[in-house]
Amino acid sequence: AKLGVIAEAFLDGEVPTSPSFQAVVEPDSRVDGGHSVRMLSTHEQLLDGQIYDGCINPCSSHYRSRVVEYGKRVGEQLETNGVVGHFSCDFLATRNPDGGWDLNAVEINLRQGGTTHPHAHMALLCGGQLMDDGVFHMLNGDPRFYVATDCYRDEGLKGMDDADLIALIQNHKDPLAIKIRWDPVCKTGVVFHLFKFVKPYGRIGFSAIGSSSDHAHILYGETVKLLKQISKKRTKC
Repeated sequence: AKLGVIAEAFLDGEVPTSPSFQAVVEPDSRVDGGHSVRMLSTHEQLLDGQIYDGCINPCSSHYRSRVVEYGKRVGEQLETNGVVGHFSCDFLATRNPDGGWDLNAVEINLRQGGTTHPHAHMALLCGGQLMDDGVFHMLNGDPRFYVATDCYRDEGLKGMDDADLIALIQNHKDPLAIKIRWDPVCKTGVVFHLFKFVKPYGRIGFSAIGSSSDHAHILYGETVKLLKQISKKRTKC
């Protein structure tokens, strides 16, 4: 039997953020031992206290290279220990007095999580892969970024049927709906999910995929405006 200790340390610092690294340990016939670590994504986790609320891809460039480096090292150790499948490593980044960033790993999750499906949406719709700099690039070399949430809530959406909400999101006459619509040529726009939670909870999820980080944030903001607009109209009825 092996004995060990789990210790906790209180990390203090200004502007704490929660970046994360996602990868998969998968079979690879080209590698001795039969497995290798494939990097999937990095994120800034959006948290409500300690509850996951959404994510921004990729994580900040201030420490992204270290998140990638440390995440790969974690994956290599997991592979050595016989782990196969998806994993993520969460970090806490704090600004130090010198203006730099301290990065500490706080958790390893041996599973798919809240950041798995936004990446899957982008990979499926855009095609491409994560490069060594931690940024996703399509096959033509163009980068893609996203802001995603599982937890957008609005009491005004509660009780609404899925089909009715989908129809309003796809309204060809609404300027906001047109602005966020997925463009299969440019491969930018908004992808919705979690429709089954709209009627009972007024909750929906979506991923805003843009050609730049700013573009993704704009699409996210326009989506919130559209959902608030839909909610307001229902409340007046």
